[in-house]
Amino acid sequence: MLLDSDEFIRNRQFNHIQSSGSQFLLHETKRLYPQISSLPEEEKMPLAQRTSATLREMTAPQYKKFVNVVDLLVAADQKVDLFEYTIKAMLLRDLDIYFGLAKQLSVRFTDLPSVQRPIVAVLSNLAHSGHDNQQEALGAFSAAMKELDLPNPILLPNEISVLQFDQSLRTLAETCPTLKKQILGYPFCST
Repeated sequence: MLLDSDEFIRNRQFNHIQSSGSQFLLHETKRLYPQISSLPEEEKMPLAQRTSATLREMTAPQYKKFVNVVDLLVAADQKVDLFEYTIKAMLLRDLDIYFGLAKQLSVRFTDLPSVQRPIVAVLSNLAHSGHDNQQEALGAFSAAMKELDLPNPILLPNEISVLQFDQSLRTLAETCPTLKKQILGYPFCST
């Protein structure tokens, strides 16, 4: 899923996989690439989620190699887009906890005002990433903010770094389930 559509960058990624020392991983990645690359992005996210149980079968040293390969694949084109960030975060967040590299998150925030800034950062980034022009992005952002009854203006793309987006998501992950449900607008929410 993290392989680039640009052949030059993809070959660089294959070299990174090969340097990890796993010929099997290289072979399987090359074998599966045509099937995975033809999937629409919206089908790749659920597929990534379903791999988590299988990835838990790795040993701790294998997981460390896996994380290194994921980092190299994401960095191969020297930029991180929203899709790459999301796949990496989805794959590694729970696995880091499982392998003892991160602690289970606890609830720190229970009301909207306490997470207003992270909400604005995340929704601004998603609005810009999901729309081709500024007007559409502004419309989507404004609708979300109206739903949450928050009067903030949209941030411009250059006002939100990947690090800020990541920190904002981490903050929102520490909200209580009912607040997550309110922010995400879903009828269900996990802690």
